[in-house]
Amino acid sequence: MKKILIPIDASEYSKHSVEKGLELAKLMNCDIELVHVIDSGTQSYPHELEHLRNERFSYPQYMEMVKEQAEALLKRIKESCDASVCKVDTTMLQGPVAKTLIDYIEGSDADMVIMGSHGMGSATQRLFMGSVTNKILHHVQKPVLIVR
Repeated sequence: MKKILIPIDASEYSKHSVEKGLELAKLMNCDIELVHVIDSGTQSYPHELEHLRNERFSYPQYMEMVKEQAEALLKRIKESCDASVCKVDTTMLQGPVAKTLIDYIEGSDADMVIMGSHGMGSATQRLFMGSVTNKILHHVQKPVLIVR
């Protein structure tokens, strides 16, 4: 195994998937790629920008703020990884989350995907496996490890 791909968001489940990924990367002497997808298809506000919900921004202004938050998230998580354990790369994508991830994973040279069982969805969604995780699990031809 040479590379583990880990889709991330700001959820606790992502944090656990990164921890598991680092553990496996150390054991298998492989690299990690952290991937975050900006969902440009919705007007939902990321957790970090919730306080801006009632402000008036143009779509380009809003998307610029979202990209800045995504870059900060990727940087923060990458910096939290022990550089002596493995090489960690980051990738930011934009589009419908599940489809974008499926296409990216299938085209990547990653040997395995590790992801959280849930993302930043609503409390109702948390009762079941996250919809993005479920789609990845059923549409990706690479091994997928789901972490709680």
